This record gives sequence, C-alpha cells and structure tokens, in this order.
Amino acid sequence: MSADASIMDDSYYEPLEPDEELIAAYDAEMKGEREAYEKYQKALAEWQAKWPNACKKCSGWGGHAYKYDPSPAGVSLSAGYMTDFDPCEAPDCISEGNCPRCGKPTLSTIPGVCEEGQGPCKECGWNYNDGEPQW
Repeated sequence: MSADASIMDDSYYEPLEPDEELIAAYDAEMKGEREAYEKYQKALAEWQAKWPNACKKCSGWGGHAYKYDPSPAGVSLSAGYMTDFDPCEAPDCISEGNCPRCGKPTLSTIPGVCEEGQGPCKECGWNYNDGEPQW
C-alpha cells in the first residue's frame, strides 16, 4: 500500500481472498435454515387445511400466554414466574365460547371450563396452548 493512499481511494483497501471454508460453513447453515423453514411451511399449510375455521386473530391458540416475575424489584423474594393468559377477543372466538380451532360453539357447554376457555373441545379436542405451528 502506498503512503499516498487515502481511505477514499480504492487502492487503500487490499483485496481479500474468499475464505472457502467459511463460505461452505455458511452455505451449510443456510441450507439447514431453509430446510427447517420449508418443514415449518409444510406443517403450517397442513394445519390450516385441517382447521379452515380456526380463528385468524389468535391462530387457533385461544389467546396469548405469557410469563412474568411478580416479585417487585429490590425485594428479597426468591425469583419465580407466573403464567397469565389473555383470551382472544375476536367476536367468533373463545370469548364467546367458540373453539378457537374448529370454530364451533362448544366451550361454553363444557362443565368446569375456566373463563380462559381451557378445553378440551368436545368436537375437535382443542385444549389450552394448542394452536397452529409457530416459527
């Protein structure tokens, strides 16, 4: 490299030779990712074909479950998590007693179903935390 080369000049940068080993590793990783995504797409298409009346808003899950730590910051309680569930609010879903997977009004007729709409659905067998495949 000459002393006259500036950062803006192409002569400042020395060309790099391609690292064939790195390229091969990247190609193998991307092939695995593509195969996994294709497998997911196939499972999703099969699930959607099997359950065409599933709720589009919650994707047949019935709502959204999440974990949180109820211990306030700075308190010497041991760490722990609680799980909460917000039912889907779509007009034809779990909040109206309809199964989020088959769409039939079966959840409100099951004795002992909690307000979150845990099943199982007597028509399709749907139960809490049972929706379309996730990526």
